[in-house]
Amino acid sequence: MFTLTLVTPEKTIVKKEELLEITLPAQMGELNILPGHAPLVTVLKAGKLGYKLASGLQNDFVMAWGYCQVTDDGVLVLAENLKNKEELQVSFISSQIKNLEEKLNTETLDEESYEKIIKSLDEMRAQSQFLN
Repeated sequence: MFTLTLVTPEKTIVKKEELLEITLPAQMGELNILPGHAPLVTVLKAGKLGYKLASGLQNDFVMAWGYCQVTDDGVLVLAENLKNKEELQVSFISSQIKNLEEKLNTETLDEESYEKIIKSLDEMRAQSQFLN
């Protein structure tokens, strides 16, 4: 059996449910995993995560970043956070993107602050694309 376990720091979304396929936003591009996929461990970036379980349940989320491990038994995804479309607000996302871009263009930032803003901006842009 090929299973999915999907967790965030706050909760377990899916625990060892039989998986048909999952699509993840990997660092080097979209990663589609089906039963029989070669084992791997990869870093995930901000983007769309979608899966289909054997039960027929299909779900799509937008994520900030995380990790994915594929074994012969299935897929384990550890995500910083996951949001579905109902949890997102266009006006909030748009204002966040504008504020973050303004900070990048007008403030002198140390490396840590710059990286934090870039990470937040990537997440907000992924959420915006997810809604479109």
